[in-house]
Amino acid sequence: PLYIFVLNTWLAHRPPTKIEWMTCFCLFIGIVLAFMGNLRGGGTLGNCFALISAFFYAGVYYLSKEEGAEPIESLFFGNAFYLLFLPVLVMNEAVWNTLPTDWGLLILFATLNGIGAWLCFAIGIRHTSALQANFITMTEPVMAPLWTFLFLHERITVLSVVGCAVVVVTLLAYHIAESRSG
Repeated sequence: PLYIFVLNTWLAHRPPTKIEWMTCFCLFIGIVLAFMGNLRGGGTLGNCFALISAFFYAGVYYLSKEEGAEPIESLFFGNAFYLLFLPVLVMNEAVWNTLPTDWGLLILFATLNGIGAWLCFAIGIRHTSALQANFITMTEPVMAPLWTFLFLHERITVLSVVGCAVVVVTLLAYHIAESRSG
């Protein structure tokens, strides 16, 4: 959301509202809590790439709301860039040892999942602001500890549960406040 704040302020001359700032702050706290509960030692390089990735991800939201934008184009171009990783995959030994049936299932699942998510995005972004859409998708990263707990039976800490709850409650409060004011 911070990148969308910057893009909205600099390019559209529309600074965030007080409720947007408060929501962003609470979401940030919730995400930090969720991941602090599951830290296993990350690297600085990975964090830098995550910040760069977040900028481009925010750009998708921002540009999808521009006059005349077609969000479905984001699906095409965003996924076409994955082809840049093909040389890296071909050189990876784990890829060589993957069975064709596993590849088939992986490609099928990734395609259906990716297309489903992008189609929902393309429809939904037409009915919400870039910031609201971004706030909604912030449930995804904090749900990761919950999914691994439910389906992979990994341990989940109280701190992670609190962080997930902060994010979900913040989003609910934000959307209730927005629906009452608008």
